[in-house]
Amino acid sequence: YFNFLETAKLFANIVLLFYDLTGNLFGDAGLAIILESIPPTITDLTLRENDITESSLEIILTFLRKNQTLQTLDLNDNPIYGENRCMRQTNKCYQQLQEASKQNGICELI
Repeated sequence: YFNFLETAKLFANIVLLFYDLTGNLFGDAGLAIILESIPPTITDLTLRENDITESSLEIILTFLRKNQTLQTLDLNDNPIYGENRCMRQTNKCYQQLQEASKQNGICELI
């Protein structure tokens, strides 16, 4: 069992660079909690296979605008990118996230 609130409290006291949350299936509600608690030191964040949908687009865009250290954000294998990975370049959510990561100037969206 993954306790998001306890994890968020832990983040406040550590320097975290890499965080891989692959396969936790926390969905949009869990993502909101996670992104609000990510420390400003994070450089690489992997959120594969977590049932993240288009409902989280604004939350992720806000996170990308605020975070100044993130180098890589991996959202593969989530519904936000659609069913077909090959078609993701035409996915509107992916395009918006890609644009936000470019504006950030340091983040590569995977």
